[in-house]
Amino acid sequence: MKKILLIFSLLLITGCSNKDSVNWFVGDLPAASSMANNKIIMLDFYTDWWYACNLLDANTFSNQNVAQKLNENFINLKVNAETAYGKQLFSDFSGTGYPLILFLDSDKNEIDRFYGYYDADKFSSKLDEILKGENIFPNLLKRYEMGDNSAETMSMLAKKYGDRGQDSIAVSLYKLVIDSKDVSLDMFHEAKYFINTKLLWGGKIEYMEGYLKKYPGSPYIKDGVYQVLAYFKNNNDIEKELLYFDNYLNKFSDDPWFLNQYA
Repeated sequence: MKKILLIFSLLLITGCSNKDSVNWFVGDLPAASSMANNKIIMLDFYTDWWYACNLLDANTFSNQNVAQKLNENFINLKVNAETAYGKQLFSDFSGTGYPLILFLDSDKNEIDRFYGYYDADKFSSKLDEILKGENIFPNLLKRYEMGDNSAETMSMLAKKYGDRGQDSIAVSLYKLVIDSKDVSLDMFHEAKYFINTKLLWGGKIEYMEGYLKKYPGSPYIKDGVYQVLAYFKNNNDIEKELLYFDNYLNKFSDDPWFLNQYA
């Protein structure tokens, strides 16, 4: 009997000790913070219904390499963003989409964040950057404040500000990126797309429409179209929404996601 109790106790202590599974902390953020010591807290804001959240669980958090890095180096906390507690915490961190992956120090100061689905390899690379302190918000801000005005640094920092909901600072930096002598084509389009998206939702749709017409080969062409369609939907302008969808039907005819939205 004692032997059975001992085995049961060990199972309780180790919890989800499977090497292919993430050990999720049971408790809230203050409790995780008190247990963090020198470890970084990874906070996963999720919903039950959004496919990207489910893909992270199915494909990424189940990966042996990702699980091992998270279990060895982080306090891992899952929060349902649609519970009362989750909604408030999500708002406190100015979250804008799901899944939101936050990285915090033991004092709950934000180190970095990113949104959406990342496959196992890309997620693992992100974890390496966090652990090394590379390309994280505090690091990029320090480089910029010390005089690093390269397009690369400003572009990465602008994206970080955008992810944190500080859009006005992000727009200012992206404008500097566009005017920079060492701006790459990818950086240019990222900056233009971000700026035009903010103008669109401010009621100035002509800037995004002009961008889509001028740069039909942009890597952000589909994102831009989705933004315009969402803008029309949000304003209950069904006629313009359907006309705009029809304009891009042939271009995205092989995209099930695009077709299913308007089937």
